[in-house]
Parts: sequence; C-alpha cells; structure tokens
Amino acid sequence: MVSLISHSYNSRVLEPSCGKGVFLDNLIKHGYYNLSAYEIDKSLGAKYDFIQFVSFLSVSLNEKFDVNMHINNNKVFYLLLIYI
Repeated sequence: MVSLISHSYNSRVLEPSCGKGVFLDNLIKHGYYNLSAYEIDKSLGAKYDFIQFVSFLSVSLNEKFDVNMHINNNKVFYLLLIYI
C-alpha cells in the first residue's frame, strides 16, 4: 500500500484513524517522516508520540496534507489532497 505513494518522503501525510499504527509502521519503514495521526480510541495506546487522541475532524482547515491514508470497505486507498 505505502509503496503506491508517489510523493517524496517529506510529504505531509495524514492518517485520520490510525488504530494500532499498522499504516504508520509501514510509512516509517518506507522513509516517510512528516506524519500526523489521529485516533479517538485512547485504549489503543500511543505507539508514536505524534498520535493525537482526538477526532481528525477537529483539525484546523488551515492544516494541509499531501497524502491521506484511508480505508473503505476493507480496501486501502491513498488520496492526494490538492489545495488551491
């Protein structure tokens, strides 16, 4: 999945519901480091210090990301977010 991302390693990546950090593990393994991660379930624990336990919907609309990790019907997609 992460290998499909065609952006540079310093791209801003949003993981809106990181769960136990499976995608984060792979992003880091592949060299991505500019990560923002959100999870509403605090019982999952913070595997990384950048995980915020709030809904990603509370993030300021001024915050911009290049890649958004997303799951839909058990299929993983990444979305390129373009802001004009």
